[in-house]
Amino acid sequence: MQVEPGTGTRWSGSRWSLRVAVVLAVVVQLLAVNHWHAFPSPAERPRAYQALAVVHRGALDIGPELERWGGSEDVAAFGGRRYPNKAPGLLPLLLPGAAIAHLATPCGSEAELRATLVLGRLLACSLPLWITLALLRRRQEQHTELLAWGWALASPAWAASLLLFSHALTACLLLAGFTLLHGAARATRGDVLAGALLGWAVTCEYPLAVPAAVLVLAAAGPGRWRRWLAVAVGGLLPAAALATYNAACFGSPWSLSSAHEAHPGYASLLGSGAFGIGVPGFDGLYGLVLSPARGLLVWFPLLLLVVAALPWARRRLDRAEMVAGLAGLFLLLLMAGYRNWHGGWFPGPRYLLAVLPLLVVAVAPGLRVLRRRPVGRLVVAVAALWGVAASWLGVASFPFLPEDVRLPFLTLTPPLLADGITFPSWGGPVVWLVAVVSGCIAAAWWMLRETVSGTKELILAAGLAVVALLGTHALTGTPAVWKARLEVAVIRDIYGDGQPRGALTLLQRECTAPTECEQVARWLGEVRRSERHPR
Repeated sequence: MQVEPGTGTRWSGSRWSLRVAVVLAVVVQLLAVNHWHAFPSPAERPRAYQALAVVHRGALDIGPELERWGGSEDVAAFGGRRYPNKAPGLLPLLLPGAAIAHLATPCGSEAELRATLVLGRLLACSLPLWITLALLRRRQEQHTELLAWGWALASPAWAASLLLFSHALTACLLLAGFTLLHGAARATRGDVLAGALLGWAVTCEYPLAVPAAVLVLAAAGPGRWRRWLAVAVGGLLPAAALATYNAACFGSPWSLSSAHEAHPGYASLLGSGAFGIGVPGFDGLYGLVLSPARGLLVWFPLLLLVVAALPWARRRLDRAEMVAGLAGLFLLLLMAGYRNWHGGWFPGPRYLLAVLPLLVVAVAPGLRVLRRRPVGRLVVAVAALWGVAASWLGVASFPFLPEDVRLPFLTLTPPLLADGITFPSWGGPVVWLVAVVSGCIAAAWWMLRETVSGTKELILAAGLAVVALLGTHALTGTPAVWKARLEVAVIRDIYGDGQPRGALTLLQRECTAPTECEQVARWLGEVRRSERHPR
């Protein structure tokens, strides 16, 4: 092997493990079928319904699709019609898949819905992961590259590439806009394109207007006003598309889908602040950064570790790195003031995913500090291995992890796998698990060999990571909070694969409060109905 002073290890032949990890990651993306018969994923299905509505009827309302394939709580209502409650920016990328699914499968069938979900996810979520990774690696710094791969294969970004959420696309759009505005090569055409990309990101997730504004206002160079004007010109197209969509669906160019929530629980969020967003609170900050269910400390510890090392970095952050960091920080503060900061059932802090690549750019100098000393390299390696385990185990089984279950990839995923519940796959459970486990091992092996220096450090880092994972699993145990226990039982008996395993029946024997018993009885009724009327 070859060792570069102060940077860790350049092992001879270490790149083969990275190539294997990438190939297996692509295989997993192609095998994944993000369609659960027993769980109508509320964040995914309304988007697919709308794409199919456009293909079938040339319409944007999803009422007939809700009747045909089942209801969803993520719905907006206006004028007696139903629409997704999501920002519409993902729709253009879902239409090609919906059109192919319509031509290749029976119209209105479950197969058509499944193909729409999968094809849409491949184009709108899986592909953007690799584009974002390529943009991160363009900085041509060893430390940025390690963090970039950590983002792609050891953070919730990996889960986002397998599910039809908007976060993978918005992360790509924000980073591309940042690169155009704050890269070495600047041109008016680049500013116009940056405006279009940032505007598109905002049409996918409305809160991203805040980090996008930070990136635009911080644009430097001669003729700043001309640059801002060029960005504004570029943003006209997505702004006009959003206004047209709002007018068609909700009667006014200024009326957003979020203002017309049909679900009473979501509608109640609008009662405080702006669309439920108020002053940043401790609960939100703690939850997004440190909590054992949703915090970055659990899902992307490598990032927080490098942030902690920044004060000891010898060189100051350059302007671009500071701008990227500010954009990420502003979104963190914004979402810490959101009453629904946890984002529901998802592996990790989903509302921060769009700015994680920007934070990777901002904190890269801190990694140089950590890799100068053996202890720092060991800590980096353990954090990277933990992130790989969290991100890959989090999607091995049921990926919609409840916000009430602590360390779900350790406490929930193993028992679900023991029940035989795996992520739906074209290859079946065995092929899926072989691909996921092999990809996890290959990614972990590359991270380990790229970080440590020498065989002794490698063995020690691997041992510490195993001890950390097993020890944490032993200390955490099974969920103790009633809501979490009920959620786990519902997943095992209903949502996992629709095959009851008696988890709710066992839980019914342990309920003490009348409300708890009523909740279990209601869900047992769902089990009996599903047995009488299988999907």
